Amino acid sequence: MTRSQPSPPVKNLGHADTTPQPAPKAKAKAKTRAADKLPRRRPEARPDEILDTALELFLAQGFHRTTVEQIARGAKLSKGAVYLYFPAKPDILLALVRRAVGAMAKNAAARLAQHRGDPRAALRDLFQTVTQIAQQDDSFAKVPRLILHEAPSSPQIAQLYRDEVIAQVLPALIDLLERGMRAGFIRTLDADMTARCVVGPLMAHLLLAEIFDLYPEGGLDWPRLIDTQFAILDAGLAPLQESDRASKPT
Repeated sequence: MTRSQPSPPVKNLGHADTTPQPAPKAKAKAKTRAADKLPRRRPEARPDEILDTALELFLAQGFHRTTVEQIARGAKLSKGAVYLYFPAKPDILLALVRRAVGAMAKNAAARLAQHRGDPRAALRDLFQTVTQIAQQDDSFAKVPRLILHEAPSSPQIAQLYRDEVIAQVLPALIDLLERGMRAGFIRTLDADMTARCVVGPLMAHLLLAEIFDLYPEGGLDWPRLIDTQFAILDAGLAPLQESDRASKPT
């Protein structure tokens, strides 16, 4: 008796795959569990991420040539999320100025106003604070660099920096120098011009480097600049001695 041979396996001729598939709800739950394992950015961290991205883009291609879409893409957020924190692009620039130097300017103005005694002590303290911040925070120097590049062609940007930074520090500095002159701690000079001589070299240092590409040997070394600047101011503001007064032309 001839045994029957087993039938060859039937090839799939296009019939639907009968392998059990997870239900749609199971798929959604699995996807949710996987997403929960991914690190999520805290909402309070997003403004800084937006500002960090915007600053690099502004420096690389200019404020006016940078779009909100580019900032959102760089920060890995939607355009709507950027607008949630900053209603318009100028608001991003304002936040950058306030974050980098605005708070420091207000703090410096308050300390100058409260100081009593030799103004040179307050100036030394101010310069040391500037040095520490410049060494710890790259954006402290980057934002003024951005302003230097953009302000000549944008009066609105120049006005923004003037209101948030210069208008905070300059009047307090002039008042400090006037008090020191009246009390005899420093020689009597034009207080307004003296204040400009105090802050001018800091801006000129950035201007020579960023606009004219003239860097000192060793690069933008803030401690070197501050030490040199204060040495000049300390000697230049010293009260006139009696011998100096006698030899001074009338």
